[in-house]
Amino acid sequence: MSSISVRVNLSSDALHSLQRLQQQTDMGSSSSTGEVDRADEIYQQKLVNELQQSIKGFNLGFNINHQTLTGHIKRLNDITGEHEETTVGRWGEAKKRIAAIVVLGLSLTETMIENLRTISNTIKELQQMEKDYDQNKVIMRRVRSMNMERIDKLLELHYKELNGKKDELLNIIDDYKVTGQNKSLKHIPEIRGTAAKFQETLNGIKHAKDYINKLD
Repeated sequence: MSSISVRVNLSSDALHSLQRLQQQTDMGSSSSTGEVDRADEIYQQKLVNELQQSIKGFNLGFNINHQTLTGHIKRLNDITGEHEETTVGRWGEAKKRIAAIVVLGLSLTETMIENLRTISNTIKELQQMEKDYDQNKVIMRRVRSMNMERIDKLLELHYKELNGKKDELLNIIDDYKVTGQNKSLKHIPEIRGTAAKFQETLNGIKHAKDYINKLD
């Protein structure tokens, strides 16, 4: 009887020890899960803050750059109009002005496109998060409703076409330097086409701006 009793007591003690160990394991697992969840919450808040600051900064820059680029587009069209019936010498001078305008215009445009890429990437990263935390539920609902694919395709298209126009312009300038002949007048339609592409890109960037500002 004594032997049987000891074995039973030992089995009961072992079972109790196992139960305590399981409780400690569960507590540790719960604590670990809570720490991971808190880290995710902090990271989501960081991304939301970055997104809001990026949009605010983009809006401020856009207002300035939009006015500047609109002026450049007008000057491009004015220059081609003034020199459509002109001499080779004066046209050579005009082309320097055109090159300066286009290079500056491309720089401003590429800056805005790059800023939009940053905003788009932040939105897509937020969309990949599994949970929306209480303080971010409103903006996360808007973030998840956004289709960034069309914005990305728009930016890629304009970026590619603008660089194509830049290469086209450089070829025109090189052609003038090499030949020194009055071949420039035939390029007026291409330069006007560059101005039109600037306007189209500017319109596309404004469309993207209006779209991402739905988050506010």
